[in-house]
Amino acid sequence: MSELRLKTYQQLTLDAMKDYFKACVRLDSAEKAFIEVLRDEDTPLAVPQYHTAAEELRDLPYVCLRLPTGAGKTLLASHTPGVAMRHLLHADRCVVLWLVTSDTIRKQTLDALKDREHAYRIALERGIGDVEVMDIDQAIGINRARLNGKNIVIVATIQSFRRDKAEWLRVHRDSSASMDVFERWESVQDDVKGRLERLEDGERPLFSLANALCLRRPIVIVDEAHNANTPLSYDTLAKVYPSCILEFTATPKSASNVLHSVSAAELDAEEMIKMPIRLETRPQWKELLADAIQTLYRLDQLAKRERAEGTGGYVRPVMLLQAQRKNEDVTVEVLHECLKTDHRIPEEQIAIATGTEDTLTDHNDIMAENCPIRFIITVDKLREGWDCPFAYVLATVREIQSSTAIEQILGRVMRLPYAQKKKFEGLNHAYAFSVSAHIGAALGNLRESLVQIGFEKMEARDMVIPSPDGGRTDDLFESEDVENSRAISIKTPERIPIETLGAEVQAVVAFDEASSSLTVTGRMTESVMNRLKDSCSTAAGKAAVMDAFVQSQRLKRRRAPVEDGAPFDVPMLCYRQGDFLEPFEDAHFMDRPWELSKCCAELSESEFPGHSSVKETGEVYQAGGQLRTRFVSLLQEQMERLSDERGWSVARLAQWLDHSIPHRDLPSAETGIFLTRAIDYLTTERGIGLADLVYQKYRLRNALEQRIDSYRQTARQEAYQTLLADTLALTVDASNPYAIFTYTRSPFSYGNCNPYTGHHDFSKHYYPRVFELRADGEEFECACFLDSLPEVEYWVRNIERRPDASFWLQTSTDKFYPDFVCRLQDGRILVIEYKGEDRWSNADSREKRNIGELWEERSGGACLFAMPKGKDFETIRQKLR
Repeated sequence: MSELRLKTYQQLTLDAMKDYFKACVRLDSAEKAFIEVLRDEDTPLAVPQYHTAAEELRDLPYVCLRLPTGAGKTLLASHTPGVAMRHLLHADRCVVLWLVTSDTIRKQTLDALKDREHAYRIALERGIGDVEVMDIDQAIGINRARLNGKNIVIVATIQSFRRDKAEWLRVHRDSSASMDVFERWESVQDDVKGRLERLEDGERPLFSLANALCLRRPIVIVDEAHNANTPLSYDTLAKVYPSCILEFTATPKSASNVLHSVSAAELDAEEMIKMPIRLETRPQWKELLADAIQTLYRLDQLAKRERAEGTGGYVRPVMLLQAQRKNEDVTVEVLHECLKTDHRIPEEQIAIATGTEDTLTDHNDIMAENCPIRFIITVDKLREGWDCPFAYVLATVREIQSSTAIEQILGRVMRLPYAQKKKFEGLNHAYAFSVSAHIGAALGNLRESLVQIGFEKMEARDMVIPSPDGGRTDDLFESEDVENSRAISIKTPERIPIETLGAEVQAVVAFDEASSSLTVTGRMTESVMNRLKDSCSTAAGKAAVMDAFVQSQRLKRRRAPVEDGAPFDVPMLCYRQGDFLEPFEDAHFMDRPWELSKCCAELSESEFPGHSSVKETGEVYQAGGQLRTRFVSLLQEQMERLSDERGWSVARLAQWLDHSIPHRDLPSAETGIFLTRAIDYLTTERGIGLADLVYQKYRLRNALEQRIDSYRQTARQEAYQTLLADTLALTVDASNPYAIFTYTRSPFSYGNCNPYTGHHDFSKHYYPRVFELRADGEEFECACFLDSLPEVEYWVRNIERRPDASFWLQTSTDKFYPDFVCRLQDGRILVIEYKGEDRWSNADSREKRNIGELWEERSGGACLFAMPKGKDFETIRQKLR
């Protein structure tokens, strides 16, 4: 397996982690860094809460990455040690303690990380260099040579670090083989020394794996952290004194510090999952099974057409069947016999995966063309780590009375084969069949199951839709809408006081006094249904409400412009070179040569203090009435003490700096001269010894990287301004298809992790859902204003940091994503960047305004740009005249 290219949402997740670690170092506080990175500049009073992992680890960098099922948690986890080592530890080597939830997952992870051809191992080595991967047995008795020779990754179960488990004793066992690891233990910081477990006489520390880890301050990765997030787990982990704890989970606990979340929309945009899930219910299990098998066979025909006409690639649709338990009627054996006898399914096409029988183990690669498996029967869950994107149909003969009844296997039918959308839309969806007399309850529980595997509640409502009656209509695989009616009417035995139930209810439900019936004009949410039921005094009234809820799920909602095929093309600001035209981006001015060797390399005392900042600031400080250690500074000082300063020269230090500081826009001949001069100045003019520079080489690297970056920004700004002034180089050509940005035509592929939750119904948004828009505030008011303008045909909330999915303009430092993009009735494009009055005049706003106005000017009237000052929406109206 080769290296896997990171998806956009995966890179954004790593970027969030990098920003957090850099803030930890700059602020010398994990809590302050978390608050800074997550604070919303539009709501400065909303301060994110930071939870301490354990009292013994106060101000430890401890964050959670929330990734739903199918997002590739293990691949991301493989990239994180490199991010932590570079931006937090500032060390040459690191130890990683990789914790998983079970022995099965431990073995799978261990095998993957040991395989030099596996994408996980490649990602790991790309970040931290040469690696030795081992389990607890191999790590016990580890010596100094192995710790110093390579980066160490120890894969273990979470149970190994719980006091009530036998493995815990082995981790703390004294071993003479590890004696040399502790040769300099008395010279370590008091903060570390006090944590080392000692012999009963207290004379020396135990030569144990736990103590060895404590000295090396491991990066702790916790996979599926929701299974480990208990006080016992992290109090125990405190004994190995981690440098940071990084949780990867689909369902964070309330005490997790969620740094970044990934949404279903992002997964769908990257073609990772099948969406939506079509649900069919029947009260009789044999009828349901027949429908499910018919769907599987129709999918098989689509798959054959897809291979011949579409994206290619072999796909063999597979059905997962959930049987009832042993003491019930429709057991594994009953389902197995029904498949063979009633539907004549060959035995070789059926596999069983239960706690007592697992014939799946006979098939190493279920996606292989020679694998015959089409049906897999299970009860509660499939074996851990099993994955098959060919699983399209989930049929359960157990009535879904709770979300937990199905969540263990639901994620198995959601992964899209080969992470690639198919030509035939039916192959982009998943299919669920459930024995139930009430589709409303089944819908609710299936949606709740999606929440349990990491998706948001609001996302789940869109991700599961009821199939047409019986699931057998010809348009099952093509139609997005179940019914053509715009409203339904349900008789009720009692009057329901709609007028007292709030705006959310009144937006979709009315009560007709004459006919004593509910009129429903939109899909009811669970909260609307519950409010209506609570207002009823009789069981018959509540039943009528439930009937209305079920039928409302089949209503055709307002179709967004994208669903009717409306185009949304926006001309880009482009760079022209002869007949060649491409979107204007940083490469066009970054690649212009500039000479670092002629720049001043002298670092001042304020830029690079001659003495360690840790010694100057001390080891404790007062915060909130408590004494806290300066965790990050002490961590980096300890990592520095593990390094060996012997054998270094000016040339070797300059070479190390050259390798450690990114400079793809500069040749090493330029950086080498600059770095050597910088070192010479520090040693000769400021009298700092070479050994001290080596000892503080990461601080030196940061100082020089900042100095080089300041020169780079100056050079970029000059080159950027030169290009802006060139009337021929930058242009907008609305007639050239290569110079046009097009918003995706997939309704599900738009969005990020924060859906709009307000009650205002936007009638002109290009997509069915709005993302990254608060339900109140000035940006919300601006969106309402745009939605009300008769000149606006439709608009979109433009989402930041998604260059493939959002419109952008290049500034001298990064890409600028305006807040709103509108298509006007006359075909022109209007772009709006909202700025509060307090930020309208700052340097960042001025640069954005300049590039926006240049884009408008070069478009020849096809494009308009406005940046209203606060609520001065009249500025927008004037643009349209």
